[in-house]
Amino acid sequence: MTIEILTGSNYKAWKRDVELAMELVDIDLAMVTPKPVDLANASSATEKQVHIAWYKSNRMCYLTIKKSIPEHLLSGLLETTIAKEFLTLVSQRYKVSINAEIGTLLKQLYSMKYNGVEELGSTF
Repeated sequence: MTIEILTGSNYKAWKRDVELAMELVDIDLAMVTPKPVDLANASSATEKQVHIAWYKSNRMCYLTIKKSIPEHLLSGLLETTIAKEFLTLVSQRYKVSINAEIGTLLKQLYSMKYNGVEELGSTF
């Protein structure tokens, strides 16, 4: 599974690829579960294993996400080391772009007129 590099205009496909790739290689624990509370000295062996697994998953997810974004797009993003938070920051940045794209498409749709000859789909 390869992850397409984020360009901005391919955000939806990029996010889908990132999530699928992490799930396929079974490192998505940090993306689907909240960060565990810090361990205390009295933590059980099971709690320690969950803690270790989550942090390993988080690190691998974070590096995977960051690697698939060009350096110039990374600038301006707030720095966090929690993969799920980082993905949310990227989502917030490109949500505006997606809304603008939807607005442009709706504007085109509303301005289309049927002239009796051409099919509506042929003007796109």
